[in-house]
Amino acid sequence: MGWTGECVHRQCSSARFLDLRRSGRWKRWGICKLLHQRAEKSQHYDDDMLNIRQITGAALKILVYFLKIISVSVFICYSALASQEIISMPNTNIAPSVEDQNVGNFPIRFNLITLASYIVGQSIIFKLFIKNISQSDLTISVARNVPDYDVIVLDSQGTLVWRCKDDSEIVRLGMDEDQTIAGGQVWEFRCTWKQNNQNAGAISPGLYIAKASLLVNESNIFSVVRQFNIK
Repeated sequence: MGWTGECVHRQCSSARFLDLRRSGRWKRWGICKLLHQRAEKSQHYDDDMLNIRQITGAALKILVYFLKIISVSVFICYSALASQEIISMPNTNIAPSVEDQNVGNFPIRFNLITLASYIVGQSIIFKLFIKNISQSDLTISVARNVPDYDVIVLDSQGTLVWRCKDDSEIVRLGMDEDQTIAGGQVWEFRCTWKQNNQNAGAISPGLYIAKASLLVNESNIFSVVRQFNIK
């Protein structure tokens, strides 16, 4: 190994510098010193890059951790809202229930939500929440990926005023297929009533009743019944 290779190999130690100085080989010592300085800079650069990689790796781990926390939080909030079946409308009150659901032996919670009061001419939104309250999957026969549901509105005398199916833009094909609602999962649908009767005429102010039905495996189940007022 030549003196230059030796210098680099030994990383130009102080003892080597001293030997070169005493032997009078100043030129070699100067070059060796330069190589030593470059080697030191290269080592510092490698150390800095290692530190940067370690810091970056730690930062990425922290970021992934917080993203997981955010994802779980969002899922929990969504699940809580879905479970409580809250309708997201500002400054409103939910219409009171006047009759409980009737779902037979199916492990389903079937709720209908609307507001307690509307003004004449205002569009009325009915939200339907279908929740599988069991821990197992439930298979429902549907047409064109849409469960066979309906909402009807009765006046205070019990007369049919409007039904969602007659006024809905949903087209259900004759072919049926099975869809699975997982344990704890919630399906949500809606119907909008523009306060017209079955003859497309205007309705009168007063109390009205709304209830929904759902065809589940050739059996009809019925939602919570709500009473609301049109002023």
